[in-house]
Amino acid sequence: ITAALHLGGGTLTSGMARSIGWEFTVSIPVSVTALGVWDEGGNGLSKIHQIGVFRVSDSVLIVGASLVDGASSPLIDGTRFVDVLSTPLVPGTHYYILADEFSTDAYVSGNGSIGFASHVNWLAVADTAANSIFGAPTFTPGTVGNLGPNFRYTVPGPGALGLLAFGGFLMGAKRRKA
Repeated sequence: ITAALHLGGGTLTSGMARSIGWEFTVSIPVSVTALGVWDEGGNGLSKIHQIGVFRVSDSVLIVGASLVDGASSPLIDGTRFVDVLSTPLVPGTHYYILADEFSTDAYVSGNGSIGFASHVNWLAVADTAANSIFGAPTFTPGTVGNLGPNFRYTVPGPGALGLLAFGGFLMGAKRRKA
């Protein structure tokens, strides 16, 4: 499932010498499987982009990747993606995603121009003063935007959720005995 989709219209912006992205939560447990950058026109990216998903509370990188320039990375729903090791995100935790190098590649913003998957709750625009995903982000709620960075995810099936719950039960029982 792709987290964010361009629905049409909006404002295309480039020439930004800083990292941009967005803050979000998830409503159910999900696993990030790919990170990506919007490719306006689908003709390839002009720069190599660093992309990362971070936890808001302590700015720890949860999962990150580099996306090569050009058109060799798969284009899905208008975004070029690179696969990452499956990484869980949990409900109740605030995350943000950032990508750098929007000096020539464009990103989209504007209410009504971007939609989000039903499990992803957009909270704010995120950007940094530096062209680094590791810069301190500023969060601005309001106009939905900054569809530059993106991610794909899977939802664990009912059997997997049951196994996770059972594993948590066993860990709790083991702790109580100790």
